[in-house]
Amino acid sequence: MRPGGLRGFLKSLEDHGELKRVKAEVDWRHEVGAIMHEVNRQKGPAILFENVKGHHIPLLVGALTTIKRIAIALGLPPETPAREIIQEYKERVKRPIDPTIVSSGPCKEKIYYGKDLNLYAFPTPWWHELDGGRYIGTLHSVVCRDPETNWQNAAIHRVMIHDRQACGIYFAPGQHNAIIYSKYEQMGKPMPIAIAIGLDPVCLMASAAGFPAYVNEWVMAGALKKSSLELVKCETADLYVPADAEIVIEGEVPIGEKRDEGPFGEHPGYFGGFVVPRPVVKVKCITHRENLIFQGTYEGMPPNEDHMITFVNHSSLAWKMFEDIGFIGIKGINFPPGADPWLSAIISLEKRYEGHGIDASRALLASKIGLFVKHVVVVDEDIDIFDLENVLWAINTRFQARRIIITHLEHGSMLDPSKPLEWGGVTDRMVIDATWPMTHEFPPRAEWGGLRHPPTLKPSQDLLDRVRERWKEYGIT
Repeated sequence: MRPGGLRGFLKSLEDHGELKRVKAEVDWRHEVGAIMHEVNRQKGPAILFENVKGHHIPLLVGALTTIKRIAIALGLPPETPAREIIQEYKERVKRPIDPTIVSSGPCKEKIYYGKDLNLYAFPTPWWHELDGGRYIGTLHSVVCRDPETNWQNAAIHRVMIHDRQACGIYFAPGQHNAIIYSKYEQMGKPMPIAIAIGLDPVCLMASAAGFPAYVNEWVMAGALKKSSLELVKCETADLYVPADAEIVIEGEVPIGEKRDEGPFGEHPGYFGGFVVPRPVVKVKCITHRENLIFQGTYEGMPPNEDHMITFVNHSSLAWKMFEDIGFIGIKGINFPPGADPWLSAIISLEKRYEGHGIDASRALLASKIGLFVKHVVVVDEDIDIFDLENVLWAINTRFQARRIIITHLEHGSMLDPSKPLEWGGVTDRMVIDATWPMTHEFPPRAEWGGLRHPPTLKPSQDLLDRVRERWKEYGIT
């Protein structure tokens, strides 16, 4: 296992050559974002900006942008393939580990109230030139508590600075913290909130995951870490955050007060939504480590670290969801990071009956993990769902357009740019069942060895084994 916390993770990244320290001065206004656009395009390392203009605090970006760095975050060998990472994640979350409450922690080394509160003290980038402002919350955990059940939830919601002591927050419709906030609205009471920044990556992965309602994400972070997460109580509210967080912003969201928020360059790779009045966080307290590290992410064209985290989270949890409901035949799921994993999924299926693939897609689209998915492709188990060329081959050779399924006016992402903004969270959905048909139109044929389809062009397993045994002999590298 790797050392804990964000700092332990950074050490592991550096040990594996996955972290680059930039000592040249960079401007938080647009320049950091442009640099990360190029880093992501080149599939470069995580970046620690040590000299952000006007600040002495280093800025970490791109910590989880590759599958190699996700493996390191989970304490796995860096070369672990995606399929194995997803299987390991799926098994770990079956064994939740309760957190340990401690009296204090590094996140309490500095504590500020009143006139000393200043959100501009941190090197928050103005990520994109058309953003509505500086977004202090892009890769973090927003913690709230359900006033009816006492359930504490942690999630990621974008947070824009309004002034020294206030920021705007976007609760996406249907998300758990949006539901919790609506309960405070109905009660007419302000909602206590904490925003934790600079966390162990398992906390970020848990916060971004689609766990069911009433699941405490810190329990699942412990499962991913394979050890108990240490939590500390906030100074101004009955909320608990990781004790080794770099920064904790505590406050409350008043009912009825809203200020313009947005637009923001969002995960589909486009600017998201209108400038809209949204809830405001009134900051009451800020705590942080002595020599803190600020962390954020550059949203942009896929894949970036949001896409990579979502790819692993959703692929693992959707697979587990199928196991939990007893759905047979699922051999794996891929929410491809390069296609924006919020919007599409590929299912590997050992087909047992005609319509099996359609049933699988319906189950996924009806789940919380499939909430924003609009395109599902189902393929046979011999197709490598992590090889998009292989998936496209299956679509082109095993699928006819008359077998496509399209539905209208379903739940979708507010940020999907393929539909008018006025549609809101409504979308069309499409299922492509690219598995071999099993209908009467495709009877078994003697010339195909009893198969319903032409045999795949592939050497016999015996011949492949003999070739592989002699591979070094051939001298082919």
